[in-house]
Amino acid sequence: MFVLRSSVSVAVLAAVVSGLVGSSAMADDNRWTGAYIGINGGYGWTSYKDQLADLTNGAGNLFNGLSPKGFIGGGQIGLNQQLGRVVVGVEADLSGGRISDSATWGTTFTANSNSRLERLSTYRLRAGYTFDNVLVYGTAGFAMGNVTNTIVFTTGAAYGAKDVSSGTAFGGGFEYKFAPQWSLKTEYLRVNLGKTDPLASGTGRTYSSFIGTTVRNDEYNIVRLGLNYSFNFDRPAAAAPMK
Repeated sequence: MFVLRSSVSVAVLAAVVSGLVGSSAMADDNRWTGAYIGINGGYGWTSYKDQLADLTNGAGNLFNGLSPKGFIGGGQIGLNQQLGRVVVGVEADLSGGRISDSATWGTTFTANSNSRLERLSTYRLRAGYTFDNVLVYGTAGFAMGNVTNTIVFTTGAAYGAKDVSSGTAFGGGFEYKFAPQWSLKTEYLRVNLGKTDPLASGTGRTYSSFIGTTVRNDEYNIVRLGLNYSFNFDRPAAAAPMK
């Protein structure tokens, strides 16, 4: 399902790309115009510290929650079109890793809580302004990720949810072209994949339906570095027609 949804999203991006390229016939071709592929790696974390918190079981059994964090990395493909100083384009990326947190808690009983993001893909529009070899850009679009939230008690109760969640991604970054075909970038993304609410085994009751529990949206801050290789680089401007 993750691959199918990704394929559909890539097809939509391809249609947008075709429109961008087709509408740019009057623009000069230059250093930022063209397709590219690359790799990236970075670190992700959540802004909250109380994911899957449980304050319902009395003194000694209170759990203040989780704060997932960890490394993530992968690759990206994209296409830019430069229109004067403005650069517009699209980018798709797929990353793996583990942004996660887990804890064992309780005194009169034992419980284990776990929250993690293992795979993430985004499909985004980019728009920015270039200062020759430096591009400053903003980006926004669609995101999908494999999210797991579980709570297992030694008493036998268990709550779990593992899903391909979808949502939004937005942010911005800087990209520096240090050679005609090569560029380095640093980027921040805010990814919100919605709420993955664990369900009770057997009854299907949601974990958040109990007063005193907390289930946050699976929302992540991601900072990463990237290296891109451009295929269509520094193409000369079209010659002016002879009078």
